[in-house]
Amino acid sequence: APSPTPPQPEPASAAGPSRAAAGRGRLPRAGHPLVGVIACTALLACDGSADGSADTASWPDSDTSSGDTDPDRHTDEPIDSASVDTDPIDSLAELLADTPRFSILAAAITRLGLETTLDGATLLAPDNEAFVAWLETLGAQRIHEISDEQLGVILRYHVVPERLSADDLDARRVVSGTVDALGGTLDLSLDTDGDLGLDGVDIVLEDLDGFETTVHEVDAVLVPNLVDVASTDPSGERFWGIIQVIDGAEGPDGYLLRTALALPGPYTVLLPTNDSVDAMLAGNGVADYAGWVAKEGVENLRDIVSYHAVQASQVLTSDDIRQHTFMPIDSLNGSFVISLLQGDVVFNLGVTTGWPNTNTARFLVTDIAVSNGLIHKIDRVITPADKFFPFHGAPRPISGIGTWTIDPVRPTLPGPVMMGSP
Repeated sequence: APSPTPPQPEPASAAGPSRAAAGRGRLPRAGHPLVGVIACTALLACDGSADGSADTASWPDSDTSSGDTDPDRHTDEPIDSASVDTDPIDSLAELLADTPRFSILAAAITRLGLETTLDGATLLAPDNEAFVAWLETLGAQRIHEISDEQLGVILRYHVVPERLSADDLDARRVVSGTVDALGGTLDLSLDTDGDLGLDGVDIVLEDLDGFETTVHEVDAVLVPNLVDVASTDPSGERFWGIIQVIDGAEGPDGYLLRTALALPGPYTVLLPTNDSVDAMLAGNGVADYAGWVAKEGVENLRDIVSYHAVQASQVLTSDDIRQHTFMPIDSLNGSFVISLLQGDVVFNLGVTTGWPNTNTARFLVTDIAVSNGLIHKIDRVITPADKFFPFHGAPRPISGIGTWTIDPVRPTLPGPVMMGSP
């Protein structure tokens, strides 16, 4: 019989070059020392304490040598079918347990109890080497050094709440250029070799069989930006609602805060919780944002949001802020003061404003790293002593911390001082 006709390359579309499929199939089976960890079904079973602190012995070392010694594993060639185990699997946990280079990912999923969340979803899976590189950017060596909040922000950004093959993702790239994960919106693109990527990170192995989960291996940890986190974090959705009201008033041609928050920054953002926003509204005799706008105006809301962000030459960690005790820190719309009360950092301690139920705010969760800054969650909305914002309408240089960055998108700014303004 004549030799079969070799497959022809996919023609380029109007959206760009065609996609070059990476190796597909089930990964070879291998023994794994953390089967017991993968089998855990509750946070306490893995961390060993009610406060979420982990015993170091419970966690895999961030060592890429275990099960990950093949320097050519990120090959663009398809997997040899003879080396692929075609036996059916019973769960995503089995796939991860059979793949030693996913041991850190497996432990992280178990720690946060995301097993059921991944049913019927797509998992973008970084290997141990990718996790180690990400941990180094945070000054950490092992995954147990990372808070649950930080880890949750990252893992949610790797979960798409529907099963999408690589071909499905490529179709999304052509139509919209994006796909929505639980933790934000990922940009889809092709590199110069025609390899499919998300936020510029390549998919190196496609369509792994995770039983009820589709798995694509990626060659780096995906890190969301401020907009991704603020718009998807359930505890901060009320503050994000304020931003949506402001942007809606600006209209399609206006300067949008969500656009500014996606700029490189770096920004340090104090993110009030839902309860703190509701307390501010109730204290001022309004039930919702519409009532606030009717009473105070939309520019007032914009000023409040801008008061919660600092843009400087570097982000301000919780330790940096603590070192500025009793000193003002310049936000994008006025200064707030840091105090210590019984050892706790407090923002605008005792500052009286025209808005009840604001200020004397404390840290709840600190140092959540994103791609363009850092987030600290606080338990109250902060507002300046001058209800009408002394800097309103008067662009000014930043002082005290770092250097001010001029926004190239809007170099001149009539009206209120906003995110990214000079």
